[in-house]
Amino acid sequence: MKTNFNVCNTDLLNPSKFIFSIPRLTETQFVCQNANLPGIQSDQEIQSTPFVNLPLPGNKLTYNPLTLSFLVDEELKSWLAIHSWLTGLTNPQNFDQYKNLKYQSQFSLLKGKDPQYADAELLTLSASNIPKIKITFIDIFPISLSGIDFDIKLSSENVIIANATFLYKYYTITAV
Repeated sequence: MKTNFNVCNTDLLNPSKFIFSIPRLTETQFVCQNANLPGIQSDQEIQSTPFVNLPLPGNKLTYNPLTLSFLVDEELKSWLAIHSWLTGLTNPQNFDQYKNLKYQSQFSLLKGKDPQYADAELLTLSASNIPKIKITFIDIFPISLSGIDFDIKLSSENVIIANATFLYKYYTITAV
């Protein structure tokens, strides 16, 4: 008896082989420590019957937030880039903060995007550092940025890592 099996790729995804970039935030491109591929979920409909309610597939997806951790440089450039973006989005105290938002997003403006948004890219790499999968997040914007803790008890070898959370419209996944 002959059985047909589809041979699948046995090379496993390595969690440390990735590149994450937000072209608008060049300060964070090389210092990203971790990023996630967010999950998705759909809503559901319920069809009532005289005997039992039947679940039906919904018609809307909800994307979980995108989170990342990044190293903070001694001039705070990586942290301040996200801080300025978030401040410019929410409640600027003066027109310069919103003007800075437009200045920071020159790349987005060239692509015809509103200055409050940017696209981001998560690129997975093979064991040989060859790009395999590209996940493109469309129209991301920050919703939170962690604080920075200073601690005199830590050695100078410790590094400061900050966390940021972003929302986005959707993401696409393509083979490279």
